[in-house]
Amino acid sequence: MKTQFIILSLFVINSLSFVYGQNKEKALNTGWYYISETNTGIERKARNESDKIYFILPEPIVTKEDIEAIKLSAFTDNEGKIMYTIVMQFVPAKVEAFRLATKNSIGKQLGMIVCNELVNTPKVNMEIPGGMASMSEKDENRVLKYLEDFQTVKALQPDAIIFPPATLMKIAKGVHIVPDSAQKEFRKRWMKMEEIWKSSAILLSSNSADYMTTKEYKDFKNYILTTDSTVLYLFANKYMEAPTGLYAHFLIDIVSAKNPDYRKDMNALYRPLNDSNDSANAGNMPFYLDYLLSFAEPMVQKK
Repeated sequence: MKTQFIILSLFVINSLSFVYGQNKEKALNTGWYYISETNTGIERKARNESDKIYFILPEPIVTKEDIEAIKLSAFTDNEGKIMYTIVMQFVPAKVEAFRLATKNSIGKQLGMIVCNELVNTPKVNMEIPGGMASMSEKDENRVLKYLEDFQTVKALQPDAIIFPPATLMKIAKGVHIVPDSAQKEFRKRWMKMEEIWKSSAILLSSNSADYMTTKEYKDFKNYILTTDSTVLYLFANKYMEAPTGLYAHFLIDIVSAKNPDYRKDMNALYRPLNDSNDSANAGNMPFYLDYLLSFAEPMVQKK
């Protein structure tokens, strides 16, 4: 009887050790998860909390497959160092799931897994109804790694525009150095252009030329070309709000104004462009954006 008890005990210990090992080693997809309050789930240590263990419930709330758009911004923290914020917009089908998750977790923590690592464990203070989440990080290499991971799914989608993480970081850093006065002036001029369009029948047009031949656009374009070149970062950031359609034509137009012989340069720097007629081909837009930023980069280096 005693021997049977010892064997049973060893079996239980070995079984628990096996489950414990599985809980430590099981890979988790990038996304947001519930954190267990009963120490059951997948064991993880938060990256910045080496002495604390969290247990992640394996069923994700949302994953990187549910991310519709990503925006990167930069700001200066209390120590005077640059901090990056990645904002994720979820697809409409997952907005409600994230709202309910945050509503049911007020006063509790959720876990953000990226590259199978627990990188964020924020305490939920309120329900988040808009389908958006964010995370902050100081380490530039980690930011680039996270952005690349977020975009792996999008890269498989047909006609998807994939902007290299390094380009997104250029824009975030560039916007960060533009003086507040210049940012206000840019916003004022952009809003004035949009207000004119909204008050006229042109807003119903699907032809980009109808917009680009207006006095308002020509004035805005002249401002972009003649003011401090760091404003190009503000334009690039605005372009990222809608990287296809009208804004894409604006981008190509300003690139061609900066350098009428741009096609020769771009074909040498990147690859032969697909759009012989300068149509806003989705596959070319990351190259146009990166080329535009090259006109502003010297200003960033001086800062």
